[in-house]
Parts: sequence; structure tokens; C-alpha cells
Amino acid sequence: MPSDGFWTEGGISTLASQCAAARQLRDLRARVKAARAVVAAHPGMANALARDWRKAAWFSARFGVTESMKRQGVPNEVGTNRKTAGDFSAASW
Repeated sequence: MPSDGFWTEGGISTLASQCAAARQLRDLRARVKAARAVVAAHPGMANALARDWRKAAWFSARFGVTESMKRQGVPNEVGTNRKTAGDFSAASW
């Protein structure tokens, strides 16, 4: 292995792992955005999801997001509480 600091001890590039983390974060944000768009495009869907926990659970599982992600956005980094853009907690799901 080269010893220029590009490789970690396990042989995986630090840059590659950072790129993978950034790609996963973009994917998660896209899924949250898609879930919000579906709710916005269908009148009454937010009320239906609020009334029936089974529908809400199916909807969240379908997009792979949680209630807090839909309401507050996705943190900039894993393990932080910072929101990406705005406070959506007042929005009714």
C-alpha cells in the first residue's frame, strides 16, 4: 500500500468512503423530498396518514424515511440534530 495518506490501514480509500457517505446522504434527502412531494400532490393524504398508523408506517417504509425526517429534514451529518433547510415541524403530516 502506498504510504501517502490516501489509504487507510484497511486498504479502503478515505476519499472513497467520504464519497459513499455523501452519496447516501443525497439519496436519503431525495427520498424525503419524494415522500413530501407525494403527500403534497394528493389532497387529504396527510390527514389519512395522521389518522391511520398502519398507512403511515407503510408510507414511511415505502420511502425508507422516518416521521422525524419527513417533518424536520435530514441532518447534515449522521448523529447531529442540525436541520437541512427550514423547520418543518409545523407542517401537518
